[in-house]
Amino acid sequence: MGTCRRVLLVGVLLVLAIAGGGAVCAKTIRVPADKPTIQGAINAAVAGDVVVVSKGRYEENIDFKGKAISVCSTSPTDPAVVASTIIDGSQAGAVVTFQKAEKATSALSGFTLTNGDGWNYAGFFLAGGGVYCAGSSPTVTNNTISGNGSAATYGGGVFCMGGSSPILTGNTIIWNTGGWGAGVYCVGSSPKLTDNIISNNVARAAAPIPGQGGGVYCQHSSPTLTNNLIQSNHADQSGGGVRCEASSSPTLTRNTIVGNSTGAAGGGIFCYDGCSPVLRSNTISSNRAVTGGGGLECNDDSSPALTNNVISYNWVSDGYGGGVCCYGYSSPALTNNTIVSNSANFGGGVSCAHGSSPILKNSIVAFNFKGGGLYVYTGADSCSPVVTFSDFYANAGGNYVNWPNPTGSQGNISKNPLFASLITGDFHEKSKGGRWDPGKGWVKDAVHSPCIDTGALSSAFGNEPTPNGGRINMGAYGNTSKASKAAPTVAAAAVALSATAEATGSGACQITLSLSAPASAQVSVLNLAGRAVAALPPRDLPEGLSTLLWDGRSTGGTRAPTGQYLIRVTARAESGAQTSALATVMLR
Repeated sequence: MGTCRRVLLVGVLLVLAIAGGGAVCAKTIRVPADKPTIQGAINAAVAGDVVVVSKGRYEENIDFKGKAISVCSTSPTDPAVVASTIIDGSQAGAVVTFQKAEKATSALSGFTLTNGDGWNYAGFFLAGGGVYCAGSSPTVTNNTISGNGSAATYGGGVFCMGGSSPILTGNTIIWNTGGWGAGVYCVGSSPKLTDNIISNNVARAAAPIPGQGGGVYCQHSSPTLTNNLIQSNHADQSGGGVRCEASSSPTLTRNTIVGNSTGAAGGGIFCYDGCSPVLRSNTISSNRAVTGGGGLECNDDSSPALTNNVISYNWVSDGYGGGVCCYGYSSPALTNNTIVSNSANFGGGVSCAHGSSPILKNSIVAFNFKGGGLYVYTGADSCSPVVTFSDFYANAGGNYVNWPNPTGSQGNISKNPLFASLITGDFHEKSKGGRWDPGKGWVKDAVHSPCIDTGALSSAFGNEPTPNGGRINMGAYGNTSKASKAAPTVAAAAVALSATAEATGSGACQITLSLSAPASAQVSVLNLAGRAVAALPPRDLPEGLSTLLWDGRSTGGTRAPTGQYLIRVTARAESGAQTSALATVMLR
C-alpha cells in the first residue's frame, strides 16, 4: 500500500485521549466497500483514520472538514493506480478543499484530480480548480492534478491563501488553466513544493485577469520550490514558468525551468514590485519571451539573488535580456552564474535599463548569440552595473555594449571558458585536474579552463573538491561539490642565479645577472643594517646574462649616501622554482 501504509502507522500512534482516560486507535475506511463515496468516508472518519479508495472514477467535490486523516488510493506510488483512481469535480467547484485549518496530518495521496473549475470565492472569482487551501497546510503527495480551471480561475491546479503552508511533493500538475497561476497560485502563503512536475499549464487572459504565471504565481508569499521540473508552461502576459510580485520572497533551489513561454516578459521567471527571490543551483533554459527576460526579468525595485545557476539558450524575439533583463531600479546580485548561448536584440546575456544596477561576480557570460554580453541602456535613468571577477567571452555584438570594458581590471578576463560541451549544454569547465561528467564521473582533460581558481579572493571555496587551488572557480559550479579541480602540481625545475654589482662613475650601480632559465627578477637595495633603500621594478629576463641599472637614488628620490650596500636579487622561473643571490657595491 506504499505511502498509505506509512501514513496508517503514523495514525496509529496518534492516540486521542477521550473522557474517562480511554483511547481510540486509528481505523481504515475503504471506498466503496465500507462507504460508497469518498466524502462519506471522510464524514465518518476521526483523527488518525485512513480512507483507502479503490480504483474508479468518483464524481465528487470533497472537503476534509479540518480532519487530521489520510485519504489515499490503494497504491499512491504506482502511476497506473494513480491514473485509474480519479476524482472528477464535474466543473462544480474545487475537486479537493482544505479550508478549516488542516495541518500536515491531513494528507491526500495517489489520485488523479480533474475537471474542477474552482471554489467560488464570495462571488468574486473562482479559486483552486484542483486543490483549494485557505488557512490550511495539508500534505498533498503523488497526485496528478490535470485538466482543471479556466481563464476565470485563480490557481487552476492548486490555490493557496490566508497563511497556508501546504506540502506538495511528487505531484504532476499538468494541463491546467487559470488567469493567474495556471499551475499553482499562492497569495499570502508559504507552500513547500518539492519534486513536482509542473508542466503545460496555461495562464490565459480573460478580463480583468491578464494571464500571469503559467507554472507558479506568488503574491505577498514566500513559497519554497526545490527540485521541481517547471516545463512548457505559458502565460499570455508574463511569467511563463514563475511569476512573483508584491514583495514576495520565494526560494528556488535545484529546479529545472525549461521551455516556458510568455506573450510579453519573463519567459522563465518574472519578478515584479519589490520582490526578493533567492535562486540557487537552478537550470533556466530554452524559455521564450517577446519584450524582455527570456530566462529571467526583474522589474520595479526587485532584487533577486542568483547563485550557481545555469541560464542558457533563452531568447527574446523583440526586446531586452535574453538571459537576464534588469529594469526599473532593480538590483539583482548575480554570483557564480553561467549565462551562455542566449539571444535578444539588446543584451543577449544581460541587459539593464531605467536605473537598474545588476552586480555580476564570479560569473561567465559567453557565446550569447545576439545583442552583446552586457547591454546598458543609455536613455533616461542611468544604470550602474558592477562586474568583478567574471569572464565575458565571444558574445555576438560585443562583450560590453554602451559600457566601458573592464577586462583586465577587478579580476575580469575575456578568455574561452573551455566548457565540456556547448552542444549538449554541459557547462562544467575542462580541467587537467578533474572535471565532473554527469555520465562518467570525474574525468581529466588535456586543456585547463582559465575560469578555474580565478574567482574573487574573498569568496568561499570550501565546498569545492580537492585539489581546489585555494580559490573559488568562476561560473555556476564554483564552491560546489561539482567544481572542476585545480591543475595537478608539477615539481618545479631548479633555476640557477648569480649576480655581481659594480659602481659607475656617475654614482649609479650596474647589476649583472646570470640565469639558467627565463625568470622574473626582483632587485632590492639594502644598507648594511638590512633596511630597504630602493627597489627596481620586476623584470622578465631571458636565460643567460642580463644587465640592470640602479641610479643610486633611494625610493624617495634622494641620492643615497656614500658607503657599502647589499644588492639582493630574487628570481622566480615559470616552473615556480625560486632562488636568490646577494652582491655588494661601494658607492663613492
